[in-house]
Amino acid sequence: MTTSPHKIVSSFPTKMADYVNRRIAVVPFIAVWSVYFFLLATAGYTASRSGLKEAIVYQVLFVLAVCAPVLLLAAPRAPVVTSTDSFDRSVIASSLSIGVIALACLVADRLVVQGIDYSGGACIAREQMTRLGLERQGVSSLLSVVGQLFGYAYFPAVTLVVTRLVPRKTFWLVMGIAFCLMMVQAQVAASRSPLILFASFIFAGICIRVAEGGLPRIKPLDIVLTIVFGLIAAGFVLSVFSCRAAASNQTTAEYAQGFTEFLGAKEAVEHGAESQWGWRKTYWGGLFSIAALYFVHSAYTFAGIISLPADSQILTLDGPIYLLQRVGLHISSSDANPYLSGRFPSLPGTLYHDGGLLAVLIGGLVLGLSLWASSHLVSRYKANVVMSGVACAVMSIAYTSPLLLATNIMAFPFICFGFLSVPIIAYLGLSASRKYLKKISTYPKIKDGE
Repeated sequence: MTTSPHKIVSSFPTKMADYVNRRIAVVPFIAVWSVYFFLLATAGYTASRSGLKEAIVYQVLFVLAVCAPVLLLAAPRAPVVTSTDSFDRSVIASSLSIGVIALACLVADRLVVQGIDYSGGACIAREQMTRLGLERQGVSSLLSVVGQLFGYAYFPAVTLVVTRLVPRKTFWLVMGIAFCLMMVQAQVAASRSPLILFASFIFAGICIRVAEGGLPRIKPLDIVLTIVFGLIAAGFVLSVFSCRAAASNQTTAEYAQGFTEFLGAKEAVEHGAESQWGWRKTYWGGLFSIAALYFVHSAYTFAGIISLPADSQILTLDGPIYLLQRVGLHISSSDANPYLSGRFPSLPGTLYHDGGLLAVLIGGLVLGLSLWASSHLVSRYKANVVMSGVACAVMSIAYTSPLLLATNIMAFPFICFGFLSVPIIAYLGLSASRKYLKKISTYPKIKDGE
């Protein structure tokens, strides 16, 4: 019995959609790198040092190395979307409650213990925290330890409501609380990192949900709330640049010029074409110019790594070593390269710095295999919150790879810790609650009139 050509053609879109859905984890990775290369080509900047072409080629090879295992190896079986059970609801409640308590501890440490003044903006507060951190030894207080350790405990709740079947009101209630916690935390820590990781974990959760058969029907309210949250986050990012310009007594255009030179870039304006980029001299033009440059500056940092002499710094371990030093452990580290101070190479740039082109290719293959393995992990252990957290962490590393190595963000280890600690706390709380309810159910009932 043969299959007619018509049936083969008509079934092709379905097979193609199934092929993409079961390998959906790599789609945001390709998308974010595509946007990165587009901005790199159209932003109107070039590297102030030689090596940009080589950096772009190495990054393209990295992207291909990551995609190869996901696209070529056998895809996992499609998992089945599940509804929240009593344990999931306990995790969500514990996640948000711990996040609120930890944020309160962090705010108390910054305002009461350290006396940080936020009236001048996040950038001024960050300078104060940096100065106080250099003056003292170890952590500022126990409140800071609790706030940092459990400050990102709300991430499991976000992952659960994205990957599970929940009522729309529950979804937006949890997302709204988590978003507020994240924004306050970003302001208190004077950092954009929580926004980057928050977005990357949401995209990871969406990929898991799409692999299960697709997202629920999107309503106008969903679009409106998503746009509102996006505008608030974008406004905070731009406000940081504006704050730094004001703190330096510069206009945004002047600050953008100095910021461009600091990041190892320069305007790629040909003679006689200055009017094409005149919009950069405006207030908003300066802000958006800085934002675009900030997104792609890792390529210029990568170019600097290629053109400068090799050094002994190990970039892949910078984040963990710094974190261990902050908690008081005396770990010797190599001398930091002054060129890399305040600048972040992309993940392939970090790998190239530590091991050359071979490290870029091997690192890309390892990340691709990890993405492939995480898809199988979710497919097999979908109901496990920890396994979902592991998969989201791997995907987050991939999705932020154009900007930096995610494990070097100070918040990243604490997010991973949240996916381990919150389920344990939720399990203990749920067990204690069940034992208590079982105990009181054995009490003799009092009849009316006794």
